[in-house]
Amino acid sequence: AKDMGSAAVLIAIIVAVITWCILLWSHFG
Repeated sequence: AKDMGSAAVLIAIIVAVITWCILLWSHFG
């Protein structure tokens, strides 16, 4: 359960970072 939780947090962070990069890219690209 602990591993699943940390994996979910990690995935959420990665998705947020990727989304943020895409938003910045579409803004300045």
